[in-house]
Amino acid sequence: MDREYVLTVLGVVLTGLAFRVGAYWPLRDPLVVGIPRQAERRYWREIWTPLAPAAVALCALAGWAALEPDDSELVPWTLWLLSIPCVFIWMRAIWRAVKALTRQPAVRAAGVMGLWRPRIVISDQFRARIDEPSAAAAIAHEAAHVRHRDPLRLWLAQCATDLQWPSRRAAERLRTWMQVVECARDDEAREAGIEGADLAAAILAAVGLYEAERCAPALGGEPTDLETRIRRLLEPAPSGEPVGYSVLALVLASTPVLVGVAIAGALFGEAIVSGVFILLP
Repeated sequence: MDREYVLTVLGVVLTGLAFRVGAYWPLRDPLVVGIPRQAERRYWREIWTPLAPAAVALCALAGWAALEPDDSELVPWTLWLLSIPCVFIWMRAIWRAVKALTRQPAVRAAGVMGLWRPRIVISDQFRARIDEPSAAAAIAHEAAHVRHRDPLRLWLAQCATDLQWPSRRAAERLRTWMQVVECARDDEAREAGIEGADLAAAILAAVGLYEAERCAPALGGEPTDLETRIRRLLEPAPSGEPVGYSVLALVLASTPVLVGVAIAGALFGEAIVSGVFILLP
């Protein structure tokens, strides 16, 4: 059998199993009101940490494939069966990602549209419900989302969560991160000179508008965290320096590990794969 077929089947099965293992990554405690911008990086990292086993498996396979001849062993039929649910999860994640890219949801209050070129959209119905200070507060909140490219980050986080479907822990990690992001953007708006009471009024107006139309609120977030947000906005603004995202440091730290895994796959992958194929029917 061609090496590419063997590599594809092994890749689908191993990443599928790795996603299942990563989905059991323990959940952190729910967000305690403090400085959400300092917690945002931690929760963002927790969305991606469960995918680490799949990255390791792919690097090991890449190392194995680099030295594997074109004519490889036949794939056992049991691996073909194991690949079926894994393929379904991959296809479901891809379908949802493409659907999110092509969907144009209606903004009934205030929101950010566009992944690559995000822009702020405020509906006429929402403007009619609020005064000028509240409108400025809503714009400042959404402008913070634009600066951080949160629509794109949300799309990526949703893709990572869908790859771990139907894990409840993965969905909870995504929901917690979204709550942290909303509180963090509230704080950035207040640092820009917005009064917390004005932003709270805008959020309540958005929730009332969406409830009237029986839709899920965007600016308001989930009902479970609405009370926490309003309470924070009516309290004095928290102090603390924002924490930057050390993406480059993470990449530099993980690259040697992944390269080492690829080398190990090149050295020992053939013996491991051959042994597994012999054991499986």
